[in-house]
Parts: sequence; structure tokens; C-alpha cells
Amino acid sequence: MEPDPAVPVPGGEPATDAALAQGVERALGADGRLEDEQIAVRVSGGVVEMDGAVALEFQRTLADGIARSVPGVLSVQNRLAVAEQ
Repeated sequence: MEPDPAVPVPGGEPATDAALAQGVERALGADGRLEDEQIAVRVSGGVVEMDGAVALEFQRTLADGIARSVPGVLSVQNRLAVAEQ
């Protein structure tokens, strides 16, 4: 069985930016509280950039925490707009 490309192998090479982006997108999509939100993810040098919009402030905070929890992510630039009125 092949290891998940989004998770660095201990003592191995760090995950690629593409693998990190895939891991963050998968983690965001797995949380039902974000399933209808439009979140674009880009990764460069282990730094995640999230753009788009969410309905509520807690979703913005939730997305940030989820992205930070993905192994290999060094930092997160959260540019999500909140549509809450």
C-alpha cells in the first residue's frame, strides 16, 4: 500500500506543494460544515493560501484550523470573505 502523498513520511522528503494542496482540499471537503462553501486553495513552499467566500465567520475560522492541521503545512494565509450580514 502506497503512503498518502499529502502526509510526509517520517525521515523522508517533505510533501510537495501539490500534495499539500490536495490534502488541504480533502480535509476541508471532509467537514460537512464547509461542504457548500467556495474555497480556493493554493500552496507555495508549504504556505497555504485560501481565497473565496464562506457564509459565516465560524466557517472562516474553521477552515483556517483545518488547513493548519494538515501535516507539512507551514503557515496559512486566510483570505476568505464572510458573507454574514
